[in-house]
Amino acid sequence: MFFTIIKQGKKLKWDEQNELAFHALKEYLASPLLVEPLTGEKLQLYLAVSEAATSGALVKECSDGIQRPMYYVSPTFTKFEKNYTFLEKLVYALVTTARKLRPYFQAYTIVVVTDHPLRQFLQRLDVSGRLVLWALELTQFDIKYKPRSTIKSHALVDFVMEFSINPDPITKPDPSPNQTDLNCPEDNKTWILYTDEASS
Repeated sequence: MFFTIIKQGKKLKWDEQNELAFHALKEYLASPLLVEPLTGEKLQLYLAVSEAATSGALVKECSDGIQRPMYYVSPTFTKFEKNYTFLEKLVYALVTTARKLRPYFQAYTIVVVTDHPLRQFLQRLDVSGRLVLWALELTQFDIKYKPRSTIKSHALVDFVMEFSINPDPITKPDPSPNQTDLNCPEDNKTWILYTDEASS
């Protein structure tokens, strides 16, 4: 309504309707969309992962029981990160969120609300080198894990993730003339192995 009124240009006549529209706009802009934490509060983190991106929403639960957002993070995967397993992507989402929101992670207890066994996955002895480094990096923060019993703010991370930029679809290189088709007869013993989209 307010923007329709200001488009009138020089013919604008300020009346009671214009005044109401102006005050409604001021009230909307003054209302907080993101909230600030108080000292000693526990903040909750919701994570979501897709094939192309990861998403994290840091929220606080207010006294009225409503979860209000504080910050969103949604980085996309590189072509090599897309090859991580689902749990590796989830841990990577936690690590990238911790890096981006380091001041919050250093000052507050972060409760990761998830229905996946992230803590057990990070404590395994047979994890890869990058997981060991990620687990070591996360030990500097006070991170707790809590099973997700209700949807609540998880809808926020799903929304952010769904609207994140989708990179170009993965294209496999065309086989060169000297390579053998995968549907070749069994007597031909040539194999084609693709690793991280590289041919060998």
